Parts: sequence; C-alpha cells; structure tokens
Amino acid sequence: MTVPPIDPEPQPDESRPIADPRPGHGSGPVAPDDPDAPEELDEPVPLDPEEYR
Repeated sequence: MTVPPIDPEPQPDESRPIADPRPGHGSGPVAPDDPDAPEELDEPVPLDPEEYR
C-alpha cells in the first residue's frame, strides 16, 4: 500500500463552514470572554473623592 503525497498547503475541511467554532478548526472565532471577568471600563474610576465633584 502506497502513501499518498502530502499536500504542501493543507486545504480547509470542506465539510465544515469557515467560521466553525469547534476546536481543531484554525479559522474559528475568538473564544468568548470569561463571563465572570469584570467588565473593562473605558476610563479608570478616580480613587480621589474630590475628583467626583
């Protein structure tokens, strides 16, 4: 039994869409952020109470 030549450029798995999020697929979307992580603020909240006035 002969081994077929290796493709120099592996082709994407045509049975799955390009943006398939399943693990093992290189072009899936970025993993969602941790829902328990604190929400990032646009500006840091000043710690000095004088700055709130």
